Amino acid sequence: MVEEKTEVVTDEVKKPKVVVVVGNGFDLDLGFKTSYSDFVNSDLFQTLLIENYPNSYDVEPEYSRDMNIYPNSLADYIKKEEEYNNWVDLEECLREYCVDQGESLSSKIILREVNAVKYFLYKFISKIPRDIKAFSYYDKVSYKILCALVDAKADFEIWSFNYTYSCELLLEKLGYTNDMAKAKIHYVHSSLFEAESNNKLSLVLGCNYSEEVSAVCPSVLKNDMMPNYKRLKNQFDSHLNDVENIIFIGHSMGSTDRQYFKNVLESPNLKAITIITKDTTSLNNVRINLGKLPGDFEIKVKDGIFSYLKYRSDTYYQTNNPDKKGLNDLLQKVATGKYT
Repeated sequence: MVEEKTEVVTDEVKKPKVVVVVGNGFDLDLGFKTSYSDFVNSDLFQTLLIENYPNSYDVEPEYSRDMNIYPNSLADYIKKEEEYNNWVDLEECLREYCVDQGESLSSKIILREVNAVKYFLYKFISKIPRDIKAFSYYDKVSYKILCALVDAKADFEIWSFNYTYSCELLLEKLGYTNDMAKAKIHYVHSSLFEAESNNKLSLVLGCNYSEEVSAVCPSVLKNDMMPNYKRLKNQFDSHLNDVENIIFIGHSMGSTDRQYFKNVLESPNLKAITIITKDTTSLNNVRINLGKLPGDFEIKVKDGIFSYLKYRSDTYYQTNNPDKKGLNDLLQKVATGKYT
């Protein structure tokens, strides 16, 4: 078990630059209930469903009375997808909904429904406990990776595809002041903090470009016209141009986010990639998704710079019985940037 850190971090020795890319698997590993299925099955989401209309007005008057969001057929569509598949990719669901409903609903109505779902997603995330002690994090790989980087005084930064504050909470436990923790973390899709302080609809939620969606409701596309998207995407590209080592924790690199990684994976400066996944099935899905990226990344993989920790699988983790030697070896490589 990793002991809690209490010393305050005041300085860092420069080491090969490391970027930690965090996906929702990072939060799930820590015990956060942040999957889209958690959201869709929450009491809050149920208030969006047509079957619960008209009582919904009594539940969320702050938003519903002003925006006239009920009934919301998008919510029903998402719920049916989740029930059929036992999980849901919310952004892919938006694309399918636009294609299916394009002839029957106006762009204005679809955007109104999307904004309602986005607002309720913000409300759902904001209810998550903000005390890290509420979660079991000491024995989690997500926490151990950050411990290794901090202990080695590595030059690292975090790029989070999540909306939550989990990374700040962990870094503060590892000795960072709140301001220092915030300086280390960048949000690709905006964050709960920004939503609370500026605009509750500032969270980036949309789908990739397709001609069908563009013809129906271009406002839900992830492009330069979407609020926050261009600014955050440009920051991501500029920061990752010269990165040497990337650690992906709980990120599938699926279709909706794959566009972010094309340039960085083709960078001549890139020396190593570490993929941390829940199990071998998740790892294989990531490798399939990486194979769909353009360029010579597949050749790089075959050349051996692709290294990974198979979390809870037969290399380093077996159920709840970690192979400590393998894990410690991987953590040392992560912290020092030496993957030979």
